[in-house]
Amino acid sequence: MILFSPEYKRYIRLLSVLSVFVFLFFGSDVSAVAEAAAISAKSVKPSIGESFLGEELNYKVGFWIFNNVARGRLTFHGKGEGIYEATLSAHTTGLARFVRRRKDFFIATMEVVPGAERLRTLSFDKTSRLDGKERRKLVEIDYGKRILRWKKWKNGKLRKSGELPIPEGVVYDDPITAFYNLRYGAYGSVRDAAAFTIKTLPTDEGKEIDIKVRFAGRKETAARRAGLGKGEGFLADVSLDKDLFDSKSGLMEIYFNPDMVVTYAVAKDVLFFGDVRGKLLPAADSR
Repeated sequence: MILFSPEYKRYIRLLSVLSVFVFLFFGSDVSAVAEAAAISAKSVKPSIGESFLGEELNYKVGFWIFNNVARGRLTFHGKGEGIYEATLSAHTTGLARFVRRRKDFFIATMEVVPGAERLRTLSFDKTSRLDGKERRKLVEIDYGKRILRWKKWKNGKLRKSGELPIPEGVVYDDPITAFYNLRYGAYGSVRDAAAFTIKTLPTDEGKEIDIKVRFAGRKETAARRAGLGKGEGFLADVSLDKDLFDSKSGLMEIYFNPDMVVTYAVAKDVLFFGDVRGKLLPAADSR
């Protein structure tokens, strides 16, 4: 039975990385809570913090014939003048829980960059719990001293720590912060087949990690969306580190509605599983 095959167990071990990345960085499988108003409906565009304040997004992830093996929720709220915090929780669900019980918690603390309508990371805290074992990593960024500090814990005990210099002029965006910046248009307009290169947090050894995003033109978008029965909006092709979730190609396909809320996403060529997809989860079915 495929649910209990080694390949499926491997998938569950990778699941939160897959689902969380799809959701975090590109909002795949998201559904805005009813209170979250569309930005485009306002005559004056609010600030980036005001645009997402109080928003809650929900999603589910599946592959092959399994459509609901993980759920996630992302919330955005204020922490003080110009400081915001976004929290993501993700967990396996349904039959997947009998194979592997996994929960992930991410907390991104960010600030509005002075003189600019974009967010930048102050800290990124990740905790993963798998079958009773817990791992945690905290990254803190000091732009004044231009230093990135990181710590790692295993089952509550500090195991490793280190720091890295931040090159002059470089701003690192964790996946959650990048998700909000992209939706707001902080990297630039997406309406002219634009392309962006986004620096995410480097590895512990200091290796830089760039993610490339290309928005398709109108004709290409219309043709590709039609095959999936998707409505109006934008289509982005994304290239990222292949090792992030054992993808043969490192490619993703992301569908946004006109208000830059993602309605559908596909992670391509995931090892053993092919395409892993995320789908909009209606607010009424967000539990």
